[in-house]
Amino acid sequence: MLLSGWTGQVRAGFFTVSAVLIFSVALDLILPSVVRQIGMATGQTSRDTPYAATRAAYTRRAYGLDRTDPSAVPKEIARFASFVDSSRVARVMTIARDSAVVYPGASGSAIVKRGAAVAAPALGTGLQRLANAWAEQRLDLLWSSLPADAKVVRTRDVRSRLYALFPIFAQGSDVVPAYLGDSLTWVVELYSASDTYPLSKHYTLAGADRSYFRHSGTALVNATTGRTILVPAPGADAIAIAWRTEFPELIRAGAPDLLDELTPSPRAAPPVIAPNTYPPGTDAAFRADVTRLYARMKSALEAGDLKAFGAAYDSLGPVIGKR
Repeated sequence: MLLSGWTGQVRAGFFTVSAVLIFSVALDLILPSVVRQIGMATGQTSRDTPYAATRAAYTRRAYGLDRTDPSAVPKEIARFASFVDSSRVARVMTIARDSAVVYPGASGSAIVKRGAAVAAPALGTGLQRLANAWAEQRLDLLWSSLPADAKVVRTRDVRSRLYALFPIFAQGSDVVPAYLGDSLTWVVELYSASDTYPLSKHYTLAGADRSYFRHSGTALVNATTGRTILVPAPGADAIAIAWRTEFPELIRAGAPDLLDELTPSPRAAPPVIAPNTYPPGTDAAFRADVTRLYARMKSALEAGDLKAFGAAYDSLGPVIGKR
């Protein structure tokens, strides 16, 4: 500043004094505040580290995540992603509405005349028939020619049937058509889910906000009979295990081998050949017996009847032994 004044450079002296004043104010007021903010942020981060680790642990437990990737967003099971083509689903849905009893979006009741295999109450006789006629607001059912073993199917929507059987589980976003042999089957993934599980992160899954989401099993609903099979997921959580223990009759026991039988298009069953059609001991008779027992095993597997499957499998041993 003295040199500027000696040489007559007044403007340079003015800017020098201004810079000194501004720098002094910054050192006294602004810089200490910035330092304090940085120090507080660093201290807050270090104090939050244990809480962040706890939340990561609860998140891994809530979603069944890999320990090495606690931040991964869980996803729904897409077991049959190759089936979910809009044109294919629309075509199957058209077929279902024309021939199936149970399908997504079905409403109203249906009476199935020959419904021995349909999972629904029978029309019955006497007071039972009167009660069904009253419930349906159709008094003509009292004097109609419908047989007593005709079934009255009231819950025909796939999701409604699943909710009636498994109200504790959340249902996946998609109802996927598949086939067990030549039987149209609706496939829905079920989950143990909650939005009140403590400390874990929240995600939007299956159309709702979740803080707990674990795959519990796969539900298979027969479109013709409405019968439902739930194949448990391996390594299911405590909620699914408790439900399975409380209601064992609703859960199909055994490994999830039934899911391997699902196909995107119908598969014709092998022809059933009556026994004793061919001379005993011949190759043709052996093939006929094996084909007949195979058809019985496949039919039992599609119906989820493990006892019938075991009986047919046991009958296969003597046939092969004789051979």
